[in-house]
Amino acid sequence: MKKILALLLTVVLVISLLSACGGGSSTDDNGSSKVNGIADENDSSNGDTSNEVPSDTPFLTRDDYSIYKDKFAGETLTIWTWWDMSEDEIEAWEQFEELTGASLDWVIVAWAEYQEKLISGVSAGTGPDIAYFGPEAMPTYVKKNIILPVSDYVDLERPAFTTYSPQINKILDFFTLDGKIYALTDLGSKSHKLYYRKDLLENAGLEDPYDLFVNGEWTWDKWFELMEDVTMDLDGDGEIDVWGFDAWMDITQFVYTNGTDFVIDGKFAVNTPEFIEALEYYRRLREPDYIWKPWEEGKDPQINLISGSTAFNYWGYWEIDNLRENIGDNLGFVPFPKGPSAKSDMADYYDSTVCGLAASSQNPELAGLWLEYVRTPESLEAWEEKQEIQRQLDIEKYGSEELVELAYYMGSEAVIDASPSYPGLKTVIDSIVNDREKSVTQAANEYLAAGQAIIDEILSGK
Repeated sequence: MKKILALLLTVVLVISLLSACGGGSSTDDNGSSKVNGIADENDSSNGDTSNEVPSDTPFLTRDDYSIYKDKFAGETLTIWTWWDMSEDEIEAWEQFEELTGASLDWVIVAWAEYQEKLISGVSAGTGPDIAYFGPEAMPTYVKKNIILPVSDYVDLERPAFTTYSPQINKILDFFTLDGKIYALTDLGSKSHKLYYRKDLLENAGLEDPYDLFVNGEWTWDKWFELMEDVTMDLDGDGEIDVWGFDAWMDITQFVYTNGTDFVIDGKFAVNTPEFIEALEYYRRLREPDYIWKPWEEGKDPQINLISGSTAFNYWGYWEIDNLRENIGDNLGFVPFPKGPSAKSDMADYYDSTVCGLAASSQNPELAGLWLEYVRTPESLEAWEEKQEIQRQLDIEKYGSEELVELAYYMGSEAVIDASPSYPGLKTVIDSIVNDREKSVTQAANEYLAAGQAIIDEILSGK
């Protein structure tokens, strides 16, 4: 796997750099100018190409953006987040401000209030240029004109998005509507992971999930087998001391790792064969006193993994530092296993926060340029140095080069949970799972109409 990934990254880098040197401006069928491949709606040059980006501009480093010198003098770029600027962003902005003449208004909005303030601010025309959001944006934010297509204002073929901050295709697809892309999401290792205790599995004489994954044997059935075998009463007092699993998790991962989705072509997919399989396995996992550790006040799933009272925990990328500090080399991680109808080896849930352009933007071209510029290095040497520093940090975080590659591979194959786009849909699914007097198929058919009504209302744009 290591050699394959290394070769893949090399090929992507070479192709990206070569294609980036191929140019960015063109003309459409009517002869109107395009900047970065994007038509200028205000173009009245009638053949005057003095404002076009030179076709040989490679945009490999920030020096290549000198063509934008003072273009946005006196303009203000407003960005709403719920965090402070990073040192890299501050440095990039100082250079961007000197280059373009624009000023920055970085506004921190409390996370709990962000969505409400974004919607009301954009609706009132007082919102930001750049906003952050999640899957709840699709399709509601598009239909209600809360966000603009980012693909209208950035050239996703430039190195900023192909080489330095590659985009995750599966997630771009989710944020695409009518051929337009509404969000950016940079490739990284920010997918959820199935963490596990190597020592508990080894002490029980069980196989290592990482080896099973590498050998193509990491499936739901194999995972359930491991969880069953590791769940045990160690001291003979009649109480389970080690449980197979505990997590803040619902059915989402079973859905995506079995090759399906919550909504397909506008229809609630709950009664499809793939979704029925996901429901059956998830209901089985939640069977009382089986392998999922019962809730204890004050003991969250991560604490249980650290204490050794559970063998597996599915949680976010942000937790690995804490887990490694407390578990050390006995910590392992793998993708969530694949189901019987899976179409790929993995489909883990990715960090759901993405960025895009708010419909309240007074200058979306400036906003798009910043999103590109901040992802572009000062020099190729600086980028290579930063990559090496990040590689060393990643090895320290994940434990080995092989696990670093796995983490990024998982990120490249990650998906985003579509269910928040349809508030109330998970409640319907919970009703199906909890209705144990009926078979999964019977319950799914009974609640199908309720779920479809939620979907229809969202898609109607009301």
